[in-house]
Amino acid sequence: MHSLRLAILCDFYDDQAISCVILAEHWLEDHPDDKLVTLKYAEMLYLLTRYDDAIQVYLDALEKFPENRCGIYAGLGGLYRYRGQFSEAEIWFRKATEANSDNATFFTFLGAVQARQGNLVEAEASHRRATKCATGCIDEAWHNLGLVLRGQGYLLDAAECFRKAIKLDPEYADAKEALRDVEWAMKKIATMPGAATDQGE
Repeated sequence: MHSLRLAILCDFYDDQAISCVILAEHWLEDHPDDKLVTLKYAEMLYLLTRYDDAIQVYLDALEKFPENRCGIYAGLGGLYRYRGQFSEAEIWFRKATEANSDNATFFTFLGAVQARQGNLVEAEASHRRATKCATGCIDEAWHNLGLVLRGQGYLLDAAECFRKAIKLDPEYADAKEALRDVEWAMKKIATMPGAATDQGE
């Protein structure tokens, strides 16, 4: 691998945003068809809040790399999520799920921005769909499904989701913390006079 290209990717993974952008701009002048660097460049642009520039890079990439439209849609979704425009992010993440309906990650992204808008029922449906996918981060799908179920008060079901996430990834710290939370809540509820014994759907 060319040393400059390697430096760009190292800067990207080390979160060295401005260095990554400067080097990528130089590299892409002579290598405009480098898809990987183009997409990393776009992401670092929006992390620097150069939103319009990043959007243009993504839109140009859609024309140049149509075979990678799923990842580009997800990149645009990530941009709008980072910008706090969750309804716009939802549009692009939905496009990603339509372009690749068997990858859990895109459904998880979709469900996450639906949840950020307070649409927990829609988010639940997206995360449930994610758990049925064959590829992607299935453990995150179960964790996120548990989060939206917890938000709706379905503690037993949420706990089961967190356990499934932990079974897939025994080191999943966020899922372990969430499981402790709902188990603690259920213990507290059980001691309350007249408390319901079932917090499932």
